Order: sequence, then structure tokens, then C-alpha cells
Amino acid sequence: MHYFIGHRIVNGKDGFTVILYLDEHRSEFATELGDLQNEQKDTIHKSALEYIKEKFPKFKVNVVKVVLGSMLLSSFPIGGIGLAAEPIQNPVPEKATQTMTISNTSYTVVSGDTLYLIARRFNTTVSAIKQASNLTGDTIYVGQKLTIPGAATTTPAPAPAPITQNTTYKVVAGDSLYKIALQFKTTVSAIKQANNLTADTIYVGQALTIPGTTTTTPAPAPTTQNTTYKVVAGDSLYNISRQFNTTIDALKQANNLTGDAIYIGQTLTIPGTTTTTPTPPPVQQEQPALSIGAQGPAVENLQRNLQNLGFISGVTGMFDNNTAEAVRAFQGLYGLPITGAVDNTTQSVIDHALIKKAIATDAAKYTGTPYVWGGASPSGFDCSGFVHYMFNSHGLDMPRTTSRDLYKMGTPISRDQLQPGDLVFFAVNEPGVISHVGIYVGNNQFISATTSKGIWTTSLDNTFWAQYYVGAQQV
Repeated sequence: MHYFIGHRIVNGKDGFTVILYLDEHRSEFATELGDLQNEQKDTIHKSALEYIKEKFPKFKVNVVKVVLGSMLLSSFPIGGIGLAAEPIQNPVPEKATQTMTISNTSYTVVSGDTLYLIARRFNTTVSAIKQASNLTGDTIYVGQKLTIPGAATTTPAPAPAPITQNTTYKVVAGDSLYKIALQFKTTVSAIKQANNLTADTIYVGQALTIPGTTTTTPAPAPTTQNTTYKVVAGDSLYNISRQFNTTIDALKQANNLTGDAIYIGQTLTIPGTTTTTPTPPPVQQEQPALSIGAQGPAVENLQRNLQNLGFISGVTGMFDNNTAEAVRAFQGLYGLPITGAVDNTTQSVIDHALIKKAIATDAAKYTGTPYVWGGASPSGFDCSGFVHYMFNSHGLDMPRTTSRDLYKMGTPISRDQLQPGDLVFFAVNEPGVISHVGIYVGNNQFISATTSKGIWTTSLDNTFWAQYYVGAQQV
């Protein structure tokens, strides 16, 4: 019996790496996603070897990686022993390691999947999967068999035309106002004002006006030089590595990082690659900072946001000393320069904090949803799956990984710094080893997926949870 629902092949200089996709419903492998015991690893390894011998008897396979969803559970070398009766001699030029699919792959839809997520996982497009699987819409269901086509050819981005006024952007799957604002170096408030939006809801295909931009920079030629990147709210090494098509390890090595923690405003060195650097989005003109003496709708909107976040009471439309003090308090809590004025950076972090508060509020809607190992959808969650679902459903990119790995992301904060949407962590099974994560919702409470009650809100002072509390991260 095999435990896998599909595979992918990566060709290297001396042989192949086979990536096997584990059937999520085999929950006996772990009590928490990614926490495999030795005997469970032995079972998976044995099944993996049998699978490879059956599927690839003539391939020289050196490494096997076992993946659940998009998370690596196990990786082990096998050295090609007994698996290469007729090794393939250099089927691909050795100038670079590349991913290749020998033929179309069959994939079975699991809980939490969407066409968008599956397309990203297999490095293809939604349209390609729909065409290969004869789908007329975007609806899929658990257990459905999809055909994943071979690797799609990358189409070079056309050279951007000079833009000297507002530009139009079409919303795609996974977008949020916050992510679009970061992309174009503007703010959520500016986009909402330019498009007469009264809420943060947008839809796929919607055309948005991006407020005034300057002329774009022509597309650069391929380069191998390092570049720099300044960390913004919501960033993690995982997100930045995907954005620049590199790895977390490469980023840490280039920046002499010993851990995964980064902070807003930090300048990171992005190691050079041989691929063409993406054309940067139009540069947004810096908006004048709001400061003491300013008045009008922009100040009213700022005050409403600060009131929503608990930093000020009352909306006057006048940027007075009370408003400046509230801004300073916010900037201090989020590690920003304490100026008492609101520039684009401060406004972006305010927008991010508002989304996190919405996450904390909306999480209560899932109270009572059952605990399901590996679950990351409203049909059932585990603790890290619930965090993944809530953040991504609000447009914030959160990787599907374990509570232990989530603890390495973001910025460590003390308990008295907790704000709605921050993550709290516990070591339940073994002292010092993170095994549970929850979302802080305010008033000294957090919500998480528990094995006894499913999604449930609990006090941090609860006698059970208090003894296992380890710390918190601002993400």
C-alpha cells in the first residue's frame, strides 16, 4: 500500500530528486502536522522506496522528499542504490539544476485546496490546470482527480510603457488591498479613496485605479549582482525568498542571520541569481505626511483607524496633540521611528494592523469547528492550519507549516505588547519545544484549534495553557 497521491521529479547533475506528495488523510502519522515519530518516519521511508522502485525502476534517484500539501515533512538520501538499472545519461544539460515533469501528473484534491494554490504548488497556472482537466469553472471538491500539466513556459514580461498619471490594475486571485498597496508602494487608504471604496472587499477581475505614479524604470537586463530589500509589515523570510526566487537559507547566509526573525525597516541583501530581475512596479510619489495642524477627511480616516485599534478615542478631523500622541504610541509598539507624523510607512503598518484585527475578529466565526489533523479549511483545522487559513483568507501570505516553524517568523514581543492578530505559542508535549499556536484576539484571550473543543477561545491565564506558554510573535 502506498501513502502518496502524486509525485514530481527534479533533475540534478548526478541524478534525480523525487518529491512525493503524502495523502493528508493518513492522520496516524502525527499528532501535529510535521511532528513525525521515528517509527512513522520508517513507515513512510519504506513506502517511498517501494513507490520509487515501482514507478522509476530505470532512474538514478539520489534523494527523496516527502511533502504534505506545501510543507516538507522528511528528506532522506538513497544514493541511487538499486534504483538505476539503466541510468539516464544527462537528459538535461548540466548548466543548471532544473525541475522537469516526465509527463502529466495526477493529483487528488484535499481539504483546503484551491486551483490557485495547486497551480502555485506545481509551478503552473490555473488556466493550464483547467484546460488539462477539462474544467469550465474554478470549483473543485475533495477527492477530485486533476491532471497537472508539464511545467509551463515562462512568458517574458512586456516592457512597461511610461506612466505619468494614475494606472489601472486588475485584481487576481490571492490579492488584497494591502498586498496591492505594497506592490505599488502606496497605501490601502489611497487606493480606497481613488476607487470610491467604502470597505476592504475586492474581487477577482476588478479594475482598480492606482493613484498617481511616476515614470517606470525600463526592464533591467539579466544580472548576477546582489540586490537589497527593505522589510515591510507582513514580511517573513519565507515570503521574501519566494518573491525573489531564492531560498531562506540563501537569504540567511547573505545577511549573516542566525535565526528567522526580521524587523520592519531592516535592509536585507538578496543574493544574486542568473534570472532576470522582475521589473519594479511604478514608483509611488511620497505622500505628504499627516502631522499636527492637518485637517480634513484624511485625518478623520486616520483617527477612525487609530480608534479601531484602541489608540485614540473620538474623531475630530483635526490632527491635534492627542492624535500625535496616539501615532507615537502606535509607532513605538510596532518598531517604527517615533515621529508623531504619519508617512507612507506608518500608514502601511496601520493598514496591516487593521487586517490583523479583522482576522482576530473573524476567527470567532469558526468557533466549534472540529479539530482535524492536517486540516486547513472550515471542514476542520489543526492549530497551524487555522492560522494559515485565517491569514491567507484575509490576503496576508502565511505559509502552511508547523507551529514550531511559525514561531521562527515575525518579531518576538512580550506579553504586554500583544495586539489582536499576533501569534501566541505553547510547548505542550515537551518543555521548550513548540507544539501549539493560537491567534491573540485581545482582552488577554486567544483562539486556536484544540483537540478537545475544536476552534475555541481561551484566556492566557487559563490554568492549563498558562503553564505551557512560551512567547508571542508579531507577524
